[in-house]
Amino acid sequence: MPKRKCKFSERLANKYKLFKDGRHKYEAECLICPPGTYISVANKGSQDLEIHLQSQKHKRNAQSYCNIVELSSFFSQLSKSTQLVNAAEAALAFHTVSHYSLYRSMDCTPKLNAEIYCDSDIAQSASCPRTKTETIINKILGPHSVDVTIQSLKEISCFGVSIDDSNHLSLKVFPILIQFFDYKAGGIQSRVIELEAIPSETSDTVSSYISSTLKHFDILNKCVAFAGDNTNTNLGGLKRAEGNSVFSKLKKSVNKNLVGIDCPAHILHNTIQHGADCLAVDLECVVIKLYHYFSTYAVRTEQLKEYCEFVDTDYKQLLSHTKTRWLCLFPVIHRILETYEALQSYFLSLPSPPKILKDFFSARLSKAYLWHLHSLMSVFYDNIKEIQKEKNSIIDIMNIIENVSSLLENRLESSFISLKTKEVLSCAREEGFDSEVDCFMEEAVSLYRECYGYLNKWSVSFADFHCFKWMDLKGKVLMKDVETCINFLGEKGILIDDAKCCDQLCNLNKFLEHYSTDLESRSSNDKWVKYFESCKHDECHSELLKMAEYFFSLPGHNADLESFFSLISAQWTNEMNNLNVDSVKGLLLVKYNFKHLSCSEFYKYIVSQQGILAEISSSIKYE
Repeated sequence: MPKRKCKFSERLANKYKLFKDGRHKYEAECLICPPGTYISVANKGSQDLEIHLQSQKHKRNAQSYCNIVELSSFFSQLSKSTQLVNAAEAALAFHTVSHYSLYRSMDCTPKLNAEIYCDSDIAQSASCPRTKTETIINKILGPHSVDVTIQSLKEISCFGVSIDDSNHLSLKVFPILIQFFDYKAGGIQSRVIELEAIPSETSDTVSSYISSTLKHFDILNKCVAFAGDNTNTNLGGLKRAEGNSVFSKLKKSVNKNLVGIDCPAHILHNTIQHGADCLAVDLECVVIKLYHYFSTYAVRTEQLKEYCEFVDTDYKQLLSHTKTRWLCLFPVIHRILETYEALQSYFLSLPSPPKILKDFFSARLSKAYLWHLHSLMSVFYDNIKEIQKEKNSIIDIMNIIENVSSLLENRLESSFISLKTKEVLSCAREEGFDSEVDCFMEEAVSLYRECYGYLNKWSVSFADFHCFKWMDLKGKVLMKDVETCINFLGEKGILIDDAKCCDQLCNLNKFLEHYSTDLESRSSNDKWVKYFESCKHDECHSELLKMAEYFFSLPGHNADLESFFSLISAQWTNEMNNLNVDSVKGLLLVKYNFKHLSCSEFYKYIVSQQGILAEISSSIKYE
């Protein structure tokens, strides 16, 4: 049986301060010797490091190093001044990215600052034109944001990973986002650790990309959850078919106990879209045609304004709708309803309008369809906004889905029709359109039925997490509820000491009783952060912390990646179309991973980072 290799562990790193991590976990790099001096520790561990320390080559390098340190002590004041200049350059680079400015603006900004603040030595010395600014972002601040994240994970037991793709011209860009719980930093944290353009989006390519990235950062064994949009490629569809999905392959290459989480925002999107397919009128097609009819024609828009004035309605510009975001149809329909009479009068007065629009505005119940769908979509629209709130836990998401399901069930049982819709139907009955009204009523109820069935079918994937229900801390926590959670975690390979947990639960309940009023309006994330901060010793919360780190590492939604794609669209514009993938990666790592810092806060942070300030002065960053 082969001997097990020794690793450069954290214990060795603490004992031997002159070494740091090497190219892989079986070697260390000497900080005294020239860069690239790697010492293998695979065979003898600490003895290999001792042998290197006693070598003549190392002793000569150590003597030269001491002379350099002694010489640098004469220039301590200059070093401090240089650090402040470097911090200013880093802050200006961050400010450029944070406010979506072009890199070429930095050819001017430092010069302008030097003129305005002519009495400032820092303003006079700071010089970071576009090339240096881009290099600081791509080679220093971007990688630093990832290093800080990986360093945080050393004290965290687990995390979840999310992935999605975004198209830019012929490129398909895949960011990898991780979520973990760090109560010292405010609870749930989401960070991007990688972004690459992948030639294809097959399950083999994507799963290999994820596993190799996690392996590169040596965090493979801490990944406990995978989240993505609800495609067959990502999660294997409703039945979670084994074999060909990214999720199935990650279970083999990353963690056999990995859990897969559907995106609830996508589920709600698809629910209302699926239900609307049972309606006789294709409102999506109508609103798209309506928008394009006016969007680029000033003459038509001016004519519509005249009709708005004639029917005593304020003109409001029609909104666009994209098929990839179906619920954006809600504000579009709301805007159409606000100007419905003017639009109807306009199209019925035209000699040859588009047939789809003429038929729609000629139909007696068109407005009823608009009001009915508008009434239901408002429920989905508001709840999706709730889902996309920052730091939502999986239990918060489950409560939202259950709420929507209850609302749909109630509307189905009562055959609910809004008052605005009833007004239109009442007028239609008075005019003798009884048969059309009856057909509409059947479709209205069918809409609820289809939505209710689809939502219940797709929300089954969240049922496994009901054992964490007690973690919303809305009342006294009972041990019998926690035991179910302990059994679930045991099946996932996370062992919880039930005896310690029982004792710590007593402490938790005392906390909940004491702070009951203050905690009432807080989210579950904030409650747990406050609890852990109140604990003076690890013994008070060690087992509960394991459970919290697992629970809050489960991505509740994919909205963080959607916001990340919004950043991509904002940064990779027509004006900045020459950016390559590495430049976009640097921009977005800085923008997303430091999103919690304002520009002034970032400056205060970067002033304390001596290593980063040294890199800004170094020419190595251009290599």
